[in-house]
Amino acid sequence: MRGRWKAIVSRLSARLRRWSRPMPEEGADGGNGDDAGAAGIEGQPPSDDDVLVTARGAGGVIELRGNRLRLTRGGFFGFLVTLLGIEGGYVERTIRVSEISAVEIDKPALLFRYIRFSYPGSPQLTGNDLHDMMAENAMLMSLVDNRKFYEIKERLEMIMDARGG
Repeated sequence: MRGRWKAIVSRLSARLRRWSRPMPEEGADGGNGDDAGAAGIEGQPPSDDDVLVTARGAGGVIELRGNRLRLTRGGFFGFLVTLLGIEGGYVERTIRVSEISAVEIDKPALLFRYIRFSYPGSPQLTGNDLHDMMAENAMLMSLVDNRKFYEIKERLEMIMDARGG
């Protein structure tokens, strides 16, 4: 039993160390591959000045930047979720805005509201609220102020309407 807890603690501390490292600069090498081809004007990668909206929720941070939507989940919430043995505590996902086909905000009974993005290859809804809110394409919203999440939803819907999707 003691060996099992030691393995869990070492795995969690390794994840926390990885999470606390500064994020690598994206750009010339295409970052982690998820945002390849999502460059800004004239083939230049978007800079930090290009961030249109940033929403912070209970589950992490969403940044809308140029043609990219970046979901970053972790911190204390990620640690707690991982400690409970639930997958999805640490997620870093970059999605091309041009590939997003739907944006949904769901409020399950007795749980946090969450925002969910649909795109080719994204996890499908399962009907299990806990599983759906912990999917890689979803983010838990705040208990108090969710105006930024609704702003991101509105901007993405305007982009989808403009392209006819």
